[in-house]
Amino acid sequence: MVNNHQSSVTGVSRADELWQQGFDRMQRQEYPEAVRLLQQALALDRQQGAGLSLEIMLYLAEAYKLNNQLWLAADMINKACHQLAKEQNRGTAEFQLRLRMRQGEYNRAAGNIPEALEGYSQSAELYEAKDIRHRSDAYGSWLLTLACLDVTAREMQAACLGYNELFAGNRALLQSGSGCLPGRREGRKKIRLGYLSADFRQHVMFSFYYVMLQGYNRERFEVTCYSLGEKADGYTEHLKTLVDGWQDVQGKSLPELAEIIRQDGIDILVDLSGHSSGSALPVFALRPAPVQVSGLGWMESTGFSCTDYLLTDRYLEGFDGEYEQYLAEKPFYLTSQFCYTGRSDVPEPAGAPCRGKGYVTFGSFNAYYKLTPEVVELWSRILQLVPESRLLLKCYAFIDGRLQRELMGRFARWGIGNERLLFEPATTDYMNRYLEVDIALDTYPYTGGGTTLDALYMGVPVISMHGERRSSRFGLSILSNAGLGMLAAASPEEYIGLATGLAHDWQLLDELHFNLRLMLQASDIMNGKKYMQELETGYENIMAKYNSRET
Repeated sequence: MVNNHQSSVTGVSRADELWQQGFDRMQRQEYPEAVRLLQQALALDRQQGAGLSLEIMLYLAEAYKLNNQLWLAADMINKACHQLAKEQNRGTAEFQLRLRMRQGEYNRAAGNIPEALEGYSQSAELYEAKDIRHRSDAYGSWLLTLACLDVTAREMQAACLGYNELFAGNRALLQSGSGCLPGRREGRKKIRLGYLSADFRQHVMFSFYYVMLQGYNRERFEVTCYSLGEKADGYTEHLKTLVDGWQDVQGKSLPELAEIIRQDGIDILVDLSGHSSGSALPVFALRPAPVQVSGLGWMESTGFSCTDYLLTDRYLEGFDGEYEQYLAEKPFYLTSQFCYTGRSDVPEPAGAPCRGKGYVTFGSFNAYYKLTPEVVELWSRILQLVPESRLLLKCYAFIDGRLQRELMGRFARWGIGNERLLFEPATTDYMNRYLEVDIALDTYPYTGGGTTLDALYMGVPVISMHGERRSSRFGLSILSNAGLGMLAAASPEEYIGLATGLAHDWQLLDELHFNLRLMLQASDIMNGKKYMQELETGYENIMAKYNSRET
């Protein structure tokens, strides 16, 4: 819901009236009518020179977004930002901040990465030093967007380390903590674990953290969850039944959150969100627990000097540790960084669909902003080499037909006709749509995580490509731990060769579709017992190290 913004212009014009009417329609969720009224208000304001165009443009961009017109939302917000620069940043800091955050959000949704980076960067600078929570969100969104570009591992490391600068001018926050409790209170038999997340609900991360909450050893550990999310559902209620303690901390300030964690006597605090939206990673700066760990929800190092350990595996950091140099944290090694929990409400894989259709269907259910020009070129080359094949793409952005047409145009430049492309908006039953896909194609350099495992669980082999950067190696880690490392390519040519080779071997495809779920269930990546044994042994080891340091 959009908050009203008081115009600095005195008097009421016809444009102002239309603007207010458009805002009222937005409040009533009558978005097409809101768009129509705000379009009229903007046109009339430009005729009358009432000086409201910047404010109206912001509202019109928001109405476009709510009306599922993502391309127009991004276009309008970019025009508003250009106008803001021409008017020498007129308006309150709050208004400018709202405009710049929308610039980041709407352009990322529309796949305009440079403009999104500009919006998030400006937002992080506009937030006051004391508003570290929102500055952190803006900077985290900038990092997530940067990960879509083919920057080097060293450049990504520098960007992650820049997160520390957000705290440089916030001495008051850092001094608000009362220090750290000793490692293990005398007489305590169990290590107290705290898990922080904004996503304790139906969410892609549920499949990754569930085993941590359901499978822990209750004789050696106590677990408390700190829920930062505004939304709760049946998944939330189920999670509450699994753990020893549950704290709803949404809306708490960082000092308040830190004090709650201290009072609970948490020994090891584990962040499950990283730089994702709504994360409480900044609370690590107040050191509410002796040992602080991250590792899920974000694909690179946190870069944060207050994060002690990062959950990882050897496929991500190299078997000789050659990529550890890019971490700000100590590596917390597991056989597989992830342990995936499959859904019980999805159908069994039914063999390769090409057997019935007579042609191969490639597919990707990754986010639109990951579909960079380089990815489109790579996939086009595959389609060229597999005549009659199709490509099914499914994601949120395809609610907007304009973005579908824009992507069609990018494929057309490589000679791929519209008849070979299928676009679908995201739906809650998306897992079932994997039954129409023969081979899943991963994105690069920002690879899939949940989408890769969902595809494998539905019997669909995934072709991924990896480089030096950590976020490009998640496909390698997942496939290798699933016993499918041969599907992870080290170069574009190998990626194309793997995809086209598999596309021409229908018998192998059919066998994979029937057997992949069983392979996944028997692999390290779904071995919850082994995962928890390694995780809990690791917790005990790092706690022992901390205690020995204290003594």
